Amino acid sequence: MSFTTLRMIEILVRLVMFGISFYALQSIRVDLFKRGHTLQIQLIYMLVALALAELSSQFLLSLWFYHA
Repeated sequence: MSFTTLRMIEILVRLVMFGISFYALQSIRVDLFKRGHTLQIQLIYMLVALALAELSSQFLLSLWFYHA
């Protein structure tokens, strides 16, 4: 595979994992802890989803690239 193809696969995996992480975080009821702070809650959702997506995509990509 070429370098460009590998980069596109990495980007796609990271975007998919971000979507999955964000979807999974929607089940957590953070609004019960801080009422009226919608912007902060949305920011926490995004940051935690980004962190989870990064960790999970690194794990999946390391399994695929280094063991293939």
